[in-house]
Amino acid sequence: MKPAASTSEPQPPVESLSYHDGGALRGRSRFVDGRLDGEVQAFDPEGRLKECHRFRAGVLDGESRTYDSEGRVTSRATFRDGKLYGEVVFYEEDGSDRLRASYLNGVLDGPMEIFEGGRLQSRIEHKAGLRDGEMVTYGAAGLPTSRMTYVAGDPEGEATWYTPEGTLQRRASYRQGELVGEATTYYPSGEAQEVAFYVAGKLEGEVQRFYPDGTLQSRQLFADGVPQGKAEEFGPQGSDAQGEKKNGLLDRIGLGGG
Repeated sequence: MKPAASTSEPQPPVESLSYHDGGALRGRSRFVDGRLDGEVQAFDPEGRLKECHRFRAGVLDGESRTYDSEGRVTSRATFRDGKLYGEVVFYEEDGSDRLRASYLNGVLDGPMEIFEGGRLQSRIEHKAGLRDGEMVTYGAAGLPTSRMTYVAGDPEGEATWYTPEGTLQRRASYRQGELVGEATTYYPSGEAQEVAFYVAGKLEGEVQRFYPDGTLQSRQLFADGVPQGKAEEFGPQGSDAQGEKKNGLLDRIGLGGG
């Protein structure tokens, strides 16, 4: 014997209102069959709209916005079945972008751009919630201050850093998030200031520092990231700087004993 068919019918939408202590409207929402469905609004004590969201069957679905006290939109996002989907934007008071990002199924997927005073500060590619692709940061003049590539959340390949004027400042390489190979820091002139070598993220071998004219200033051996012995230092013309510091004054007055 088949069970009797249900005679219950969908309930009509019900509007719900809440109020601030002073009596001003605080919130307005709509329920269908006991679940949020439709537009949900929130107001401040002065009656100004603060938030507006769309729900379907109890979950966020549609556009969501927030507002400041002047009625300007401060953020905008879209949801599908409760998950962020598409572009999310946060705004400055003047309406310019503060942050812009792309989402797919609730996670970052695509570029994220961060701004300051209307100027692009950084752009980072994402895939499935992880940094994946190029990341570029920018200085006040709009020139890149760094470039590197990520794969599944870790730095990979060559990375470069620049001065605010756009001159190369440092170059290094990564493998699965760890520094590998040669890393060089440069003077504004383009001459090498420091040259080091990394293995699995640790200094290995000789680290050399140079004077602006290219002559050797110091060198230090490393093994597995640990210094081996004392650093050897040199004067601007290649002399032993440590010996010069020790006997320089005595030599100049004729008592150095050399």
